[in-house]
Amino acid sequence: MAAFRAVAVSALFAAVGALAARAGEEAPPKPEEPKKPPAVFSLADGSKVVGETSVKEVVIKTAYGDVTVPIADVLRLRVARSSDKETRAKLAALIKQLGAANFDDREKAYDELTKLGPIALGQLREAAKHPDAEIRTRVEKLLVELERTPDEEAEEEDAPLGGDTDELVARQFTLRGVIKVEKFDLKTRYGRLEIPRDDIVSAGFARPDAATRNLKVTGAHTLASMLATGLRVRPGDRVMVRAGGSITFRNWGEACTPDGNQERFGVQPNNLPGMALVGRIGQNGKPFLLGSTKQFSAESEGELFLGLAFGRNIGETTGEYKARVVLTPKAR
Repeated sequence: MAAFRAVAVSALFAAVGALAARAGEEAPPKPEEPKKPPAVFSLADGSKVVGETSVKEVVIKTAYGDVTVPIADVLRLRVARSSDKETRAKLAALIKQLGAANFDDREKAYDELTKLGPIALGQLREAAKHPDAEIRTRVEKLLVELERTPDEEAEEEDAPLGGDTDELVARQFTLRGVIKVEKFDLKTRYGRLEIPRDDIVSAGFARPDAATRNLKVTGAHTLASMLATGLRVRPGDRVMVRAGGSITFRNWGEACTPDGNQERFGVQPNNLPGMALVGRIGQNGKPFLLGSTKQFSAESEGELFLGLAFGRNIGETTGEYKARVVLTPKAR
């Protein structure tokens, strides 16, 4: 019995000693939080600012109500320049100048509005019923010219956005409306800044898991010889494609945009409008319509290909479709 008590006491002291030793050890270091990717703001004066913002969410007013999107899910936003008071005032002055007594002043205003391009479209449409016949005539001519010209620059993610509605691109969707954040605070290496909404052209919230490609699709990339993007997708990955530009087909004497024209170029395999921009996943995948804008969730695995919806020799062409592809892998 005495021997048993001695063993028990010895075991107790050993346990206490072990606890004391553990208590003296330092607590294991906390795992580092993943570093947030920087935000890149493109401003109206042409400058770019890089830093971290403490804004937690972005509210955008849409036709269906306000939508709140966590900043962690926002890939990009663009602010319509025509929603900026200063820009609207400039456009109003130029539209008024279209009716000036001096011919050279009218021509100068016309040229300036042409250079502004899609930014001016919203107010030009409003001015289409202007009581001044001279202004109305020139506005109608401008609208025909601007609406017919492919807006290639607007397809770049940091390009000025035309019209009067902002754009928010999230991981799962794209929204149009009015971004209701009045200003973004930004922590930069040179100190803190506050950037008013009206000074912003675009803001990109980089994601290390997102891949982007800027590609050119020409008349050589028919269904039989589609362009490899170098992007491999897996089921559940999100893909966003935006395209602009035009291709002229000599045999038809006509140009076409990424949306295609089945009345002129027929309905192609898989019920695709002729000459439309299409995609395919894998060498043996079924082609599907992309057009000028498309977001989808991949259902199969393979490399993404782009091309034109046309199943035979296309003949001589000039021009190109400019496509921007953003791949956001599914969380796994």
